[in-house]
Amino acid sequence: SVIAMPSLIYGLHIKFDDAVGIILLGVFVTTLLGFITQARQRHIPVKPGLIMSCASLVTAPFGALVCQSLTRFTGLMLFSITLCIISRIMWKRTVVKTTPLEALKTAWRASPLLQKCLIGVRPLIFFGAIGGFLMGLIGIGGGIIVVPTLLTFTNMKFNDAKVASLVAIIGFSFSGLIGHFSQGNGIPLEYALPFICACIIGFFSGNKLARHLPEKGLTKVFSVMTGIVAAGVIITEIIASYGHHFVG
Repeated sequence: SVIAMPSLIYGLHIKFDDAVGIILLGVFVTTLLGFITQARQRHIPVKPGLIMSCASLVTAPFGALVCQSLTRFTGLMLFSITLCIISRIMWKRTVVKTTPLEALKTAWRASPLLQKCLIGVRPLIFFGAIGGFLMGLIGIGGGIIVVPTLLTFTNMKFNDAKVASLVAIIGFSFSGLIGHFSQGNGIPLEYALPFICACIIGFFSGNKLARHLPEKGLTKVFSVMTGIVAAGVIITEIIASYGHHFVG
């Protein structure tokens, strides 16, 4: 999604809402493939992901509805801001002893009010709704919300949460597609089909490569890449929208 959005908009000159639809379809197919692959190898705890998916059935279509009213500039600014947040969170995971996730756990356990509000399935529903809305709105935001939610509010270990998150992201992207189609929008298949093929190739290639690379190094590369894409999109859109004022 990080690479696809600017590639589709700047490289192929696709409208923002159409680019979101293509990304949602690519995320859905790739994540479903990842789930099937993992399900053959191990037991996947599906209940938390299903709860978050059900919450997204309401908010992802609403996000898709809001997406239709966004200008390209506004949509890409929201996209870039989300990337900046993701980039910072991922970088902090590699350079500080207290991660944002641990800080979240500490704050939650120290607050009686939060513990009253966020117990049982409530946090899964709450954050599932947020993740679904973001997926419908800008096509990203699922994984960065789902994994910390599962680690904070369930007893899952990291690897289990990472695999279980696939269930939620399948639901997020599917709900977003429902919202996208409900607005009467189609998906340009001449772009979507090659994109899905590229996603599948990237999935298998990246899956094999990741086994031989250190997680911390991969996290840093992803963080830097995400930050660069965000900065590039922001600069490009400001120049495109306001460049004539500077020239004048």
